[in-house]
Amino acid sequence: MRFPRFIVAFTLCLAAAPLACGAAIQPPPGEAAPPPKERNAATIAWDIVHAKVGALTYVERVRGRPIAARIQSLDLFRPYLDGTGLDPERDLDRAFVAAPATDRADESIVVAQHHLSSDQIRLALGAMITSGRVAGEWIPGAPVPEARVTARGQTRILAIIEPDILVLLPEAHAIEAGRFTGTGGFPDPEGPGAVFATAIDPATSVRGNRVPAIPPSIQSLRAIVTLGDDGGAAIAIEGPSASPEQAVADAAALTRSIDDATSVRVVFVRVRLFKPIRFFAEMGNVKADVHLTAGEIDTLVGAASAFIPK
Repeated sequence: MRFPRFIVAFTLCLAAAPLACGAAIQPPPGEAAPPPKERNAATIAWDIVHAKVGALTYVERVRGRPIAARIQSLDLFRPYLDGTGLDPERDLDRAFVAAPATDRADESIVVAQHHLSSDQIRLALGAMITSGRVAGEWIPGAPVPEARVTARGQTRILAIIEPDILVLLPEAHAIEAGRFTGTGGFPDPEGPGAVFATAIDPATSVRGNRVPAIPPSIQSLRAIVTLGDDGGAAIAIEGPSASPEQAVADAAALTRSIDDATSVRVVFVRVRLFKPIRFFAEMGNVKADVHLTAGEIDTLVGAASAFIPK
């Protein structure tokens, strides 16, 4: 997916602002604790951009693994926050990206849950804007602190939501950043997965060069990526088809489609980028269980970099 990463420049500004940390304030005796915040940040983001594709990454489960460096090499956020000193692997805990389709980077939204103080982020970004190291400006009168930032010919809005949410969204949706006020962020992960991706109507929403064709009878697809200690990853894919009979046909079609997309013919020999991925039908669903080695993950991330706007 082509979606707009963070990197280093003025760590001194961050160091000057103290971290907001410590024990939670307890309510006075006799007073009920406030109800927990709804963890609906992904739902809000999905609705704002009318998304049909999205992925939630639990960064704490990626942190320190070889794949983390490979993901950072894609430069997903750096153009919009260059010089803030914010490091996604170190400072973020969970991140969600969504868009109407995989080839609609212009309409993508990114929501990140972090463990820094909002003052740190505000001071850091403000210093960069004032110094001219970032092409941007604060938006006066916005319901939440918002900055307009331009990079690679695209202008985005960066919104700071108390206490631990950052939102990067299209300028046309700037007014909707305030909808994240009061959110509790993202739910805890289901099982051991590190990345959870969803596509609605994938035949039309999953698009791009050499992206395998997906049968229109598949209503949605969900993929869960679980990272292994060996540097590889297990990927479980599942989606409902129109009927049990159609699921059988769809599984065969997807197997052929992915085989075509992940291999090239050289003279009379077909060269595969990955091992064959076999889909199967089960109770009206199309499924696949894939294990990628560390080397195959490197190949996959390297191929993905070709689709990131430079």
